[in-house]
Amino acid sequence: MRYFFTIFVFLLSFVHTSAYAAVGPWVETDFAKARLISSADNWPAADEDRIWRAALEVQLKAGWKIYWRSPGDAGLPTQVFLDEPTRNAGYLAELKFPVPERFTLFGLETYGYGGRVILPLDVTVPSGNPAFISGMLDLLACSDICVPMQGALSLDLQGGTGAPSIYAQEIAFALAHVPSAATGPNIDVTEIWVDAASNNLLVRYETGFPLTDIFVEGAGAGYSFARPATDGGVARIQVAGKPVSELVDKTLQFTIVAGEEVAEVQLPVLLQSDASEQDISTLIFSILGIAFLGGLILNVMPCVLPVLSLKIISVLSMREHTHLRIRQRFLASAAGVVSSFGLLAAGLVLLRFAGLQIGWGIQFQQPVFLAIIFVVLALFTLSLLDKIAIPIPAFLSNLSRSDKPHSLSSDFMSGMLATLLATPCSAPFVGTAITFALTGSDLILVLIMLFMGLGLASPWLILAVQPKLVFLLPKPGYWMVWLKYALGILLLGTTIWVAWLFAGSVGLRSERVMKSEIWQAWSVEEMESQLKDGKLVLVDVTADWCITCKTNKLLVLDADAAIAATEALNVVRLQADWTRPNQEISAFLARYGRYGIPFNVILHENLDKPVILPAVLTLKALTNSLQSASASAGF
Repeated sequence: MRYFFTIFVFLLSFVHTSAYAAVGPWVETDFAKARLISSADNWPAADEDRIWRAALEVQLKAGWKIYWRSPGDAGLPTQVFLDEPTRNAGYLAELKFPVPERFTLFGLETYGYGGRVILPLDVTVPSGNPAFISGMLDLLACSDICVPMQGALSLDLQGGTGAPSIYAQEIAFALAHVPSAATGPNIDVTEIWVDAASNNLLVRYETGFPLTDIFVEGAGAGYSFARPATDGGVARIQVAGKPVSELVDKTLQFTIVAGEEVAEVQLPVLLQSDASEQDISTLIFSILGIAFLGGLILNVMPCVLPVLSLKIISVLSMREHTHLRIRQRFLASAAGVVSSFGLLAAGLVLLRFAGLQIGWGIQFQQPVFLAIIFVVLALFTLSLLDKIAIPIPAFLSNLSRSDKPHSLSSDFMSGMLATLLATPCSAPFVGTAITFALTGSDLILVLIMLFMGLGLASPWLILAVQPKLVFLLPKPGYWMVWLKYALGILLLGTTIWVAWLFAGSVGLRSERVMKSEIWQAWSVEEMESQLKDGKLVLVDVTADWCITCKTNKLLVLDADAAIAATEALNVVRLQADWTRPNQEISAFLARYGRYGIPFNVILHENLDKPVILPAVLTLKALTNSLQSASASAGF
């Protein structure tokens, strides 16, 4: 027993010594303490200058903060100074700053950190010398009051193999949030200009994630920059203090934060945008046109066809109605479509305001929604098959006048149902419009959704304008009964599909089995591991409720020709299942500016940019993209 106890004490002392070797002494006050920590437990000797990665660790009491390299409207930057003997010996130290938090109080905008702070410190160690640093800390800590904090810092490592310390992972994590060329691959800023009338600074940008914040440096004293407001790829920053026009021709540094990505850019400030207001208006009108086309094409997607079957029956019965009544019924259906798109837009705005992930078709991940839509579809199906008669509430009947043989409320509800069933579909142009909507301002989001609704409702609007077109249809007869039954069976298939989705969402059926010889399960770790091994990776983001995804898999992705093409190029096929909510998949989609599925992308570490495939796949598009990506990657 004594023998084992001796070994335990020895190991414990070794761990203590190892941890102690990677840290320096604390500088302590009543509100904070700070020290140097190292990413290595020891340091190997070398014949050339080498970079030793250390860090400044600051632990603050609740309510206290320290400042970024540019503190904002108040405060002082956190600094570490090497003492004179260390500098003269050839040592250099560079303190690096991860993305800060924004603190707004009494109209002042300040940038800094709270809690436990790790600021990476790169130390240049002269050849043949030990890893050693000695210097002074100078920072300002603030709560209700501000107190300067100064003290001597030191850190000295013994010679060894350079094994990682217990702090290596924390320092690496902090370094990953320091802006660099690798931290913002999907962020691009094209121009900066001023709006003198509103004293705003405007930034035109493109990002994979929604824009989070912009920190401005280099303007000089007297300027204050508020959190940016975004509007369709342009960030508007309210400037207080001096006139923003004085910044024209001055080069400023911008730290752009978009979700998990961050980038730094330096650009001169222009008097006005190179893109004229007419160009911007043309862009917005073009996107609205794309949204309209996307909604129009949704009419022929398999998600919407079951609901249109109801409308076919309804249209055939309209021959006996007056032109006014026909026009009213088509307008009611169109109003149902547009209203539901308006409600969808409002819901997305509220979700974004709450800080939640938003996307196209995500309601199909929710069991409650699936249960409600199943009940609605089941009632419509039973009604088409003459099994039940759906009663119309009295107040709805009164709204459409009780002396009419058909209530407008059912037309309105069929329009809303068409929208609900359209959301798991991604028709051509829909992905472009949705991406622009979900990355733009709230106003842009609402406008795009409404125009998409108008596109989906356009056939009914055309018939409302020209009700005579109804009389071109065949005359009603007994054949309509059989057609109604046939369409009822089609709607029954949709109802069964929704029930199948519901069963999966609540665990009443087992998860779908993935063919291991074709697809591997996607995860961030697996994807990064394959890319690190130099593999060409095809990622397919799919879901059980995505009809377009199923079509792509059946006709293209799982076709023998596609399998042969991927095997010939040694492509790793990863499949991400978004049937249920998954934050990693949501973040992966947002990284590439996508908020709906299907989404297919080809990745390789040597590619300049990922190869994003069209939403509606063809075998030719897939094989050509694979061959092009393979050639670009150097295979």
